[in-house]
Amino acid sequence: MADDQLAQSKEDGEKEQRAAASRVTWWGDGGESITVANRTLDPVLVTMFLQTREMKEQKSSWANYIYFGVVPPCTSVSVPEAAVRDEATRRNSGEDWLLRGVHFVLSDGTSWVRHANNRALAATEVPLPTGLANPEQPGGLLADPDATTIRMEQCRS
Repeated sequence: MADDQLAQSKEDGEKEQRAAASRVTWWGDGGESITVANRTLDPVLVTMFLQTREMKEQKSSWANYIYFGVVPPCTSVSVPEAAVRDEATRRNSGEDWLLRGVHFVLSDGTSWVRHANNRALAATEVPLPTGLANPEQPGGLLADPDATTIRMEQCRS
């Protein structure tokens, strides 16, 4: 009986974590900007990962991780896509960067990935790469002067 209750409690916790992670989304608007929306009641640390077309054709698993920043609760942040590509090029030479997805960490420490191809949500044990923040912009891409922040109404824990 105790094992059943423990298993049920674990399953309920995993469902709650997935529900919270599902409230973190992102999208692009045709090359102008990239938006990350955090509809949770806690801040979320977000990175983006990109590949060049050449890497994609070679089916390389290597990606260029760019620190997006800590997105505040109930907030969406849009940054110019050019700023994302410029930062990717500054960190690693390359052209024609493709946004492959976002990697984010919830306040409970769980790590999640949402890929660009289908935007499917997946839990991951892979830690975020260290040293992601651009030393010139401690806040990541959120510190870009052209970033826009919008307070969102529909949020929950």
